[in-house]
Amino acid sequence: RVAEIDDRLRAVDAALADAQRTVAEARAAEAVAAAAQDLAEQRLAEIQVRLDAERDRLRVRAVSAYTGGSVRQAKMSAMLAADGLDQVQSARVYANVVIDAQQRAVDTVVDLSAQAEAVADEAAGATSRAAEARARSTAVQDAVAGLRAQIADLRAKAAAEAAMQAQLLETIRVRKADYLTRLAALDRASDGVTVLLVRLQSGQPEAVPLFAVRTPVETPKVASPFGPRVHPVFGDVRMHNGVDFEARIGDPLRAGAEGTVALAGEMEGYGLVTVIDHGSRVATLYAHQSRLGVKVGDWVERGQIIGLAGDTGWSTGPHVHFEYRVYGVPIDPLPHTNVTEPLPVPPTTTTAPPRTTTTVPPRTP
Repeated sequence: RVAEIDDRLRAVDAALADAQRTVAEARAAEAVAAAAQDLAEQRLAEIQVRLDAERDRLRVRAVSAYTGGSVRQAKMSAMLAADGLDQVQSARVYANVVIDAQQRAVDTVVDLSAQAEAVADEAAGATSRAAEARARSTAVQDAVAGLRAQIADLRAKAAAEAAMQAQLLETIRVRKADYLTRLAALDRASDGVTVLLVRLQSGQPEAVPLFAVRTPVETPKVASPFGPRVHPVFGDVRMHNGVDFEARIGDPLRAGAEGTVALAGEMEGYGLVTVIDHGSRVATLYAHQSRLGVKVGDWVERGQIIGLAGDTGWSTGPHVHFEYRVYGVPIDPLPHTNVTEPLPVPPTTTTAPPRTTTTVPPRTP
């Protein structure tokens, strides 16, 4: 989850960088447009001054023409008043100059008016561009603020997630230490059973082939098989010395075969446990019982109830831990377990019936 938050944070950081570049570009465009607007307004002011001056000059000429007669009339009067051809020619030139000056004044006013209109349009365009750039910059700045808020939120979540992961890791470390302690105790208990059986079964003949036992529960369903298994939390591989059968607290447990009870009591890790010596160097073990039904030295028949299922000892829930041991060493029970054997008929005699055997080849302990 921390990696997912980091990925989202990197994506938002990239988006923020893009948005900041856009803001910078928009601000630059706004500055350019504002400079163009200022220049256009300055030019427009200069043109307006010149235009006002030319209009005043033109207005004065118009007034003079009105009070002194028309230019054409002035031209005719000057020529009529001339004494000779030279004076007439001079009067004509003078009149043309006056007319040309008047026309130039009009043209200048028209040209300045056109320039003023063009510069005004240019200034309006620059103002519009500046406003657009300003609006774009504002919008992107709002987006930047939102992205920064997202980044702050994601960083807070990442920090909280990291703190939680650290707490979980510490919890797992503590649990693992306890788990390893329990495993060491289980190993010691299992070794104790081995030592006990080696002592009790010394001198017994070897069962070849190994005989089959019945399942300890009436409806056998394997919850965890024999052999190495990976711990779901710690990930290390540990040996499972038996088979776990599903069971409810209080379900009856039955002896896998006839034999003598070698151990019946509480043992660290196993909880309430029963071990039956079947002879021929074979024994079975039944752990995590809620109640024992036999005691050390009792003779039990195949299928006889010897206790009740439970979850005593180091158990994660009600089940039956069942072991098949040869020379005191656990081997896989399933190849030597008859899972289809019907319930036994209650015995009418204490004489042990003949032991049944299977053709299962012997297994090396």
